[in-house]
Amino acid sequence: TSTGIDMNRDAVALQSPEGKLLDQVVSTFNPQFGFNLHDQRRFYNVKDTEVPSSISFLAPAYNQAREVNSSREKAMQLIAGMNQVLQAYIPNGVGLYDDTYSYRSFGDSIQAKGVSTVLIESGWLPNDMEKEEIRKLNFTAILGAFEMIASNSYTNYSRDDYTKIPDIETKLFDVLIKEVKIDADSKSTVDIGISRTEKLLEHPHYYSIGKIDDIGDLSAYYGFETLKTKGLTVVAGKTNYVRNLESVSMISVKRLLRHGVLFLITEDIPFERNVPFPINIVHPRKLNSIQMPVFEGYANFLLVDKNKKIKNIVINGFLMTPDKIDNTINGIVIS
Repeated sequence: TSTGIDMNRDAVALQSPEGKLLDQVVSTFNPQFGFNLHDQRRFYNVKDTEVPSSISFLAPAYNQAREVNSSREKAMQLIAGMNQVLQAYIPNGVGLYDDTYSYRSFGDSIQAKGVSTVLIESGWLPNDMEKEEIRKLNFTAILGAFEMIASNSYTNYSRDDYTKIPDIETKLFDVLIKEVKIDADSKSTVDIGISRTEKLLEHPHYYSIGKIDDIGDLSAYYGFETLKTKGLTVVAGKTNYVRNLESVSMISVKRLLRHGVLFLITEDIPFERNVPFPINIVHPRKLNSIQMPVFEGYANFLLVDKNKKIKNIVINGFLMTPDKIDNTINGIVIS
């Protein structure tokens, strides 16, 4: 909002002008249905599957007991119909969001006012960073809802149809690496889960930062990209000193990566935090922070076989092989 207040938590206090306006609109028009639209991070999956929850629905609770009155039941029926519409486009890719009551939230508050409220969380589809395909799914689902409301056909669906939609959970990583050794002499292996976040530059340009989200037994988790590596060992990436970054080219970066160099050490740190090629720029004072991968640390390391040959490269949370280096991947500045 213009005041910096989270509007979705301003349904009771009404401290933001936008919150006050929305409350006035609901009171003035007294709508039969309302649509509460949200964005959702890509790491939500349909429960017990590796399928991302591209669209998640919820008929928000109107009280702490999460009871179902006629108003909430209509929202459930409508959602069941919207789910059927979407199954033609994203089979098994629709889930139900958690319905824990949140009295400060507008969805729950408007549901309590007797408006049948449909919450839509816009999730993720592969190769759709700008969510253009997700926008189409939203349009399709909402258009279907309008048609069902106009024809009263949402009543053909039941509360049971709604509850049959599977729940969602957060068990997806961008990269999941299975069964690697942290110590070459050890017989035990671990899994490594890597997640990336996006930082906006000037729209639509952004860059990614990859960090290790979890290490250990991740057998109950999934990855957008999964690598089974039994027998490989994690080793730290090498460093290389460089005086002038202008001398660095993609050709030189590929050569360095194939030799296990993941970090260029320099005091010539650029202003922007991203690097337009797949290698990291590190200030000398940060050398201690780029060693072996640790929980919540930057995801930069090598995977080697028993002969210490590099089999895989992890650079800023992206997975590559020495013979397939992606020049569209960005590194980061660590300073």
